[in-house]
This record gives sequence, structure tokens and C-alpha cells, in this order.
Amino acid sequence: PMYSPQPTWNRVEYRPLEGFVFALTPFNFTSIAGNLPSAPALMGNVAVWKPAQSQVYSAQVIMELFHEAGLPDGVINLVHVSGSAAGDVIFGHPEFAGLHFTGSTGVFRQLWK
Repeated sequence: PMYSPQPTWNRVEYRPLEGFVFALTPFNFTSIAGNLPSAPALMGNVAVWKPAQSQVYSAQVIMELFHEAGLPDGVINLVHVSGSAAGDVIFGHPEFAGLHFTGSTGVFRQLWK
């Protein structure tokens, strides 16, 4: 291992979230769709991914690629529900730990309520 010269001390502490991340992907940016749920997963978190309704097929293909690459079941959980139905369940869940969102200010304001 590498050591820092005295009196310098470098340290990294990693602690995943205690709960899950909700990833919402926008209808007009399919190329970012796989990044929003996978970034938290790469850091050791579980993600619930709700793609835009127009991205359902693309999201399914991306999930198949994740599984082919060796992603264990249950790390990224793809759900196909309306935004309001997902929000009602997710934001009230006691283990909800974070939101990974790309979208409009108007949609974010609706989520924030």
C-alpha cells in the first residue's frame, strides 16, 4: 500500500446509503437512461428505476445488458408504473434514501410536494 509522508494523512471512507435510490429517467434523453440507476448501484446501493413511458423498450434492453454483464438480480429494479403511482409509494417508503433525477423544473416541483 501507498503511505503518505508524515504528517500528511490521506483517507477515504466509503459508506453506501441505508436504503434505496429512486432513479427517474426523462423521455427525451435515452442515452442517460442507464446511467441514472447504475451510478448508485456501482456505489453499492439498490436502485428502483422508473423510466419515462416512451422509454419502456429502451429501458428493458438496457436491463438485459446489465444482466448479461453480470449485475445481480435486485440491484436495479425496473418498474413500469405512472409517475404519480410510483411517487406515492416511493416517497413515503421508510427506506427511501435518495432521488437520481434528470428532468424539468416543473416535474421536480411536482416530486418535491
